[in-house]
Formats: sequence, structure tokens, C-alpha cells
Amino acid sequence: MWSLRKSRSEEEQSMKRLYVLILSVLFFLPSAAQQPATDETLEELATRIRQQYERPDDRLGAIYDWMTRHIAYDTSTNEDTFIRYGEEHLLAEGVFYERQGRNSGFALLFKLLAEKAGVSGVFHIQGYARNAGRTLKHDWCVWLAEGIYFYDPMLDAGHVQNGVFTRLPQRKHYRQTPEAWIKDYMPFDPLWQCLQRPVTYEAFDGQRVEVTPPTAAIAEAIRTTTLHHARLPLDERLRAAYERMCRNGIPNELVTNELERLEEANAIMDDNARVRLFMQAQEEFNRGIDLLNAFVDYRNRQFKPEKSEEETRRMVAQAEQCMKSCMEKLEMAREATREDIREMCRQLAGHQTKSMEKIERQKEFLDRYYATPANRRGALFYK
Repeated sequence: MWSLRKSRSEEEQSMKRLYVLILSVLFFLPSAAQQPATDETLEELATRIRQQYERPDDRLGAIYDWMTRHIAYDTSTNEDTFIRYGEEHLLAEGVFYERQGRNSGFALLFKLLAEKAGVSGVFHIQGYARNAGRTLKHDWCVWLAEGIYFYDPMLDAGHVQNGVFTRLPQRKHYRQTPEAWIKDYMPFDPLWQCLQRPVTYEAFDGQRVEVTPPTAAIAEAIRTTTLHHARLPLDERLRAAYERMCRNGIPNELVTNELERLEEANAIMDDNARVRLFMQAQEEFNRGIDLLNAFVDYRNRQFKPEKSEEETRRMVAQAEQCMKSCMEKLEMAREATREDIREMCRQLAGHQTKSMEKIERQKEFLDRYYATPANRRGALFYK
């Protein structure tokens, strides 16, 4: 059974839950009015730890000990929670106020408390782990500010037997090195092994893990490389993670499921990027139409007040440039996987083509106009 932590008080059991639908999955969060039994808010706890401990390492230790003593493992469900990228703090806050959570909730709360206590470089990792003879999907944290150290407050909170959680705080899975951690923890993305040569999935599953500690210089290079990846935009991180996973040997069912999830997430992000391109194309189209209309209005006033030939031709050229920019963006946007996005691109492309034809006719008029003697140009406005 997974090792975890203690039950809630009578007051905590009376607290209501707010059920929020996120990603088509029921996700439990407390209402804003709920408070933990100690009446200490998350911010107040983090502030107290920050003021009480100066060293970041000591702050992490205080956060870890607080969590193993106050957050219980949620035995009411067999399912872990899901949440949108960028909204992880909602789950962490829910675990804090409910005083219970599961895999991702524990890890995200540890990360959130660290950030609010002034400790940088703590990251949430997803993967799978071995515990008590079982291999299950699991989440944990790594700290990359002062070396590379791993933390799993959930497994150090206590244990579950016959569906009942018993608190047993300890530090068995606290501040572990990559070489020690990889014996029982396999991140989906091999980058988060933080090793010079990543262990393959089949080697880990077959318990054929042999790792030697790197030199100080190599360990620092691993730390800085991992930090660089962690700071990339989300879409770049997910694509890179998918590619690394595909290169890391034969995947088991857990890894295969994660690869499918990443494929879906990458497809959604790609389509979102195509939508943004479409919107930019639409902005360029509208700007081009405004410029074209401004020229047509100027022509209807028979080029009064008078402008130089260069200025007049520039009015049409600017409209044309906007339309070309519109089409360039549409060419990229129409590669979306969603048919509705492609249909919007086709419709806008049709309008862009008609507008370019109008622009060509205005350019032809300007060629005739400036090729005509000045004293005869006025008659061109009536043809």
C-alpha cells in the first residue's frame, strides 16, 4: 500500500466541498469561506516559515514536516485529480484547506508553499514509482537551487491499509539525490531524472538501475540544463518532453498513456496557436480594408487635397502589404487539425483574394493616371 498520512478532525469533516468541473473531470475544491482548523491561512503559514527560517533548505524542511503532520491522504476516491495547465495552484489550495489530497495535490502544495515561503527552484514532476511492491502513477518534487534534491511528502505522511489512512510522519523520501531517487521513481520525461545518462523505462521496470554519482561539474551542468528547460514556454516544454520520452526505450502502459495525453495536449496547443494566427490574419485583413477604403475615398474626391505620386501609390501599397501579410498567416493557420479552424481560414482567404483583385484594379488606375498628361487626368475619374 502507498505510505501516506492522517485523518481530519470533526470540524474538518464538516467542511463543505465545492465541486468544479475542469477538463470534463470532477475536481474538488473548498469554498472561499472555508479555513483550516488552525485558522492559519496558506499565506500566513508561508510567511511564518519564511520569517522563522532564514536558509531555504530549512524552510523546505519546515514545509515538509508541516505537510506530513497536517495533510492526510484522500481515501475517498481511487482517482487522482486533473487540472488545466497554469491552474495548478487551485488544486494546491484545495488540498491545503481540505487538509487532504492525493499524488498531484501533495506535490503541488509543497511547490506552492515553497514559492510563497521565498524558496525558488522547486518543480512538480509526474511519473510513476515503486512502493510496497506496487508500481503506480505518482507525483513528487525536485529542488534545483542548491544542488539537485527530490521530495515526496505524500509517501512520508503515513500509510493506508484496508482503505484507512494512518498518520506516520517521517523523512524517508526527503532531500534525496538523483542517484538514490531513480531506484524507485521514474519521471515520464527522462530529463527530470537529472542524470548524466537517463535510465530507460525497461531498465527501471526490470529493476536494472545502476547509476554512479556525477562529478560536481557535471551535476551543475545537469542542474542548469534542467532549469533552462523548465523556463521554456509551455508548448515548447511539452513538445520536447514528448520527443525525449519517445527516445527513452520501450514504454509501459503508464508511459504510453502519458504519451497519448501529451499528443492530445500538443495538438490542442498547436490548434490554439493556429487560432491566434487566424486572428492576426483577420486583423491584417481589416487593416488592409481600412487602408483600401481610405484610398477609394481619396479617389472619389479626385485626389484632393493633392498628394505626391509617391504618397498616393503608398496608400495602395500599404493596403496590399496588409493583405499579403494576412495570407501568409492564413497559410500557417490552415494547417490546424480542427476543421472549424480550417473553414474559417478558407472563408477569410476568399475575402482576401477578392480584396487583392480590387487592389490590383486601383494600381492599374494609378498607372493610367500618372501616364496621362496632367491636364487630361481629371476625365479619368469619370470613366
